[in-house]
Amino acid sequence: WDTVRRVSVPKFGGHLTTEEAFRDMRINFGWAFGDLSELGSVVDSFAEGQRLTSVQFIVTECYPLAVVLKITNGGRAVMRYMLPSEMWLQTVIKIAGDDTERVYLKVCLPREGHRGTELPEGTESWSKLTVLDVTGNNMKTVRVSDLLHLPHFESLHCTGNLRLFSPPPEISVLGGQGTVAYLREAARTGRMNHQIQLMTIGNGESGKTSVVSALQSRRDCSREIHEDDRTVGIAMSSWRPDPDLPLEFIVKDLAGQAVYTMTNQFFLARRALYMLVWRVAEGDDDHERRQSELKGMIELWMDTLQMRVPGASMILVVTHIDKVSEEEVTRQCEWVKDVVNAKLSAMVHADGHTLPLDVSDDGESWRLDCLRGEGVSGLRMQLTAMAESLPWYQELIPGPYLDLWYKVQDKTAEDPEGNRWLEWERYRQLAEECSVGGVNLGIATKLLSELGVIKYFGHVDTVMSKPYDSLSVLEGTVFVSPEWIVDALKGLIRHDRDALILFFSRFGGGMKRRSSLTGQAAESKRWLRRGCRLL
Repeated sequence: WDTVRRVSVPKFGGHLTTEEAFRDMRINFGWAFGDLSELGSVVDSFAEGQRLTSVQFIVTECYPLAVVLKITNGGRAVMRYMLPSEMWLQTVIKIAGDDTERVYLKVCLPREGHRGTELPEGTESWSKLTVLDVTGNNMKTVRVSDLLHLPHFESLHCTGNLRLFSPPPEISVLGGQGTVAYLREAARTGRMNHQIQLMTIGNGESGKTSVVSALQSRRDCSREIHEDDRTVGIAMSSWRPDPDLPLEFIVKDLAGQAVYTMTNQFFLARRALYMLVWRVAEGDDDHERRQSELKGMIELWMDTLQMRVPGASMILVVTHIDKVSEEEVTRQCEWVKDVVNAKLSAMVHADGHTLPLDVSDDGESWRLDCLRGEGVSGLRMQLTAMAESLPWYQELIPGPYLDLWYKVQDKTAEDPEGNRWLEWERYRQLAEECSVGGVNLGIATKLLSELGVIKYFGHVDTVMSKPYDSLSVLEGTVFVSPEWIVDALKGLIRHDRDALILFFSRFGGGMKRRSSLTGQAAESKRWLRRGCRLL
């Protein structure tokens, strides 16, 4: 009884009244309709003496005021029934009766037209509920804690709900029983996650590093960043915006030069807050060209985020506001706002089945003068509020998953070569020592990678079913430290090509015996080995 066919709901013109629609349904399809007083005929339609020990209910919406209820028993369609929308749960409970032991409830609300965003009060606390399927709806909340207290509950199917974050999307794709297994483990051993990734994105020399420096400064000010101090690859740091709060940002300042475009995408994650930084255009020369470049940058990053992490949260920040008049800053901010909102509108119309980016303040930009500290305090408070509102903040992470993370960190820290990666087989052995095996290994690997504490580029489901000796290098490697990947890439890709060539050509001793290598040459060789592992 785990397989239920989706009901095909007929569609009618938008000019029918509810009464006309009910009459049309009765004439053309023979479906019953009415109020709770008519339920006797529905119950009597079951074979005489048949005991309802396993009942499947499929609720599909046909009109804003009515739902179609399909009832099956033992895989056989028994009855279709139309009833008012607000009464369907009471109807289901009454039909099930006292003898029913197992109930499969499937809710299918069409994507077009009116859609519910949550189940009726009492659904998740119905003691007979065994399987709940809300796949492909528009649910915002499912009361998970209530479901886990049900005596017979064993499976939750909830993929395809764009606004549903509990259970996490990367967990729900594992299937009904896998989802429930994760939720039970999190409820039993879970520890709250207080870390949120904060990623700064934008063009090179737009002021991203200055914004991060000012935010982390007690004086709200940044030092002036020299051209030679521009970010190489990604600069990583941790930051607590308020010592009285448990919130901690893991800051990843992504370099903005075009050479880093591909490598930056390695680090984009759903569980993150994105800060898109741009600088005001100064002077009147090439005004149209600068606007075109800025528009291209904004649209490129919005497209990239939407492709890699649909629905990500983003805030805009404008720097160097002291370089032009306040009126000019306002004019440019309004222009950027129009660009952002036009892009968001295009995203919504292009794909109604993907959650669009969540842009703070309707596309308004926070105005900063990082050298004088203007606007920094307000931005810090806004980032804190946004982080605390994210569904990932304070979510429960199963204890064994965190134990696995700590264990692999400890093991790789002991590596004399400084390698911060593990071969898959060794990683699997460590996971088993932490009681993370089977389906939980796949869940833990996906979750820890999404949190940004490890990085795995393979497909967990595939690698677990393949012989170890048939795995590719990336499939067979778990990178334990994102910082390690950043350092490896710094030795391979830089916006200053001459500096990169000089770095490696300076040390002809790179091919000598290890004992004769200088410190910098040894580091150069380590970088090359790291790069070979990544490439």
